[in-house]
Amino acid sequence: MASNLKAGDLRQILAKAGANWTIDGKLNDNDPIRTYATGGDLTKAIKATSVPRINVTPYFQMDTSNPYLRQIRVNQGFLRLEDLPVDLRQPITLNEAVFAPKAPALAPVAGGPAPGGAGASASVDWRNRFGWPWLTRIKDQGGCESCWVFSAVGVVEAMTRIEHTIWSLRSEGDVHDGMGAQCGTTGWPTHAFDWMKQNGVADPGCWAYNNRTFRTNPRQIAVEER
Repeated sequence: MASNLKAGDLRQILAKAGANWTIDGKLNDNDPIRTYATGGDLTKAIKATSVPRINVTPYFQMDTSNPYLRQIRVNQGFLRLEDLPVDLRQPITLNEAVFAPKAPALAPVAGGPAPGGAGASASVDWRNRFGWPWLTRIKDQGGCESCWVFSAVGVVEAMTRIEHTIWSLRSEGDVHDGMGAQCGTTGWPTHAFDWMKQNGVADPGCWAYNNRTFRTNPRQIAVEER
C-alpha cells in the first residue's frame, strides 16, 4: 500500500521527535515519500517450529581456520589441543575476558533446550566480536526488490569473515543478473545460495550492482546455452 506521507510531513515528525537525522534535502515538502515492497514471499518461508532440532556439538568439534573461534572451542572443551597440529597449539594472545571458562560439551535432550554449560555465553554478537565487526554493513538495493539477493550475499560475506578471517566483499549484481532476475522480480535467499554454490560470486569491481536496468550477465548466457 502506497504511503500518503509527504516529505514535509516527515520533516515535521523528525523535528518534533528531536531526531538527529534528516531526509534527502533534494526532496520538496510536497514530494511523496516513496515506499518499496519487501520482496519476500512469506508464504514460502519455512517456520522454525517445522524444522527438526540439530545437535550442533559435532560442528564445534571441527577445527576452523579462524584462530579466535579455534581458541573458543578449545576453551569450551570442544577441541583438544593434542588433536591439533603442533603449530596451532599455542594459544593466541587476547584479552581473557573474551573467552568463556572451559565447560564440557553436553548432549542435547530430545525436545528440550539447546545444549549449554556453565560459563558458556548465551549469545554471540558478531557485529562486535573481539572488538571487530564481522558482519558487512547494510547496503541499499535501490527499490529493486532484490533484498533476497542482498541477504544471501551478506551471509556469504559474514561467514567468510567468521570462518576464514578474510574481509571479502561480494557482488549482489553478479548473483542477481547471473540468475536472470530483473528489478521487481522477487525471489528467495535459498535460490541465491544454490546459484552461488554452483557458480561462485564475483567481487563488485568485476560486476557491480545496477538497480536501474537489467544487464545480461555472461554467466546467464552460459546457463541458457547449456
